[in-house]
Amino acid sequence: MNPKQNKAILLMVEGELTQKQIAKELNVSVQSIITWRKKSEFQEALVIAEREKLKGLSIKAIKTMENLLNAKSELVRYNAASD
Repeated sequence: MNPKQNKAILLMVEGELTQKQIAKELNVSVQSIITWRKKSEFQEALVIAEREKLKGLSIKAIKTMENLLNAKSELVRYNAASD
């Protein structure tokens, strides 16, 4: 994959831009983005990038939950456990 495709994957995983905005950012056509997304190599790289992002978020979420469940405040612990 070329550098623009790799950058497109990063931008897609961030989830803040539309395909049109990503195309503009990379100075390519929207059709290029659509074509890239159809290729298995691109799809596999996108899935890997999404999994990595989720793994990072999961670690942070678990740590946050641990901190809430171990809080000094009984109300905070109760709310964390009941949500």
